[in-house]
Amino acid sequence: LHPVRLLWKVGGYCHAFLELGPKCRESFQIFEDGRLQRTFSPSVDDASPYKEYAIEGPHAFSKGSRCWTLGADPRDEAHVGGRFEIRLRLTGDGRPSALDWIGPFGFAEGLEDAKGRGAVIL
Repeated sequence: LHPVRLLWKVGGYCHAFLELGPKCRESFQIFEDGRLQRTFSPSVDDASPYKEYAIEGPHAFSKGSRCWTLGADPRDEAHVGGRFEIRLRLTGDGRPSALDWIGPFGFAEGLEDAKGRGAVIL
């Protein structure tokens, strides 16, 4: 586990940046306030913006739980060093309502600031 903080962005969502390593694929879940007992996960394996799914939770973290997976679908155009912005939208009462990502970027605006604030997954 390597928790990364999501930062609030003007536009109504939280975000973090992810840079792909040699596997060109990364799976993850969302932990509310960094707490493993408050895990949100998708209702399907290898969820992505290209699949229909619901966000489930909060529940306790367990290995083998369903994850979002960037790089599982060819439409991600995943490659070593590819940078993506992961975006989590919330309802009015603060519950996760949608998660997607955009990229790959050669350079991502705000990336250096995000690194300094602990919001980059490398």
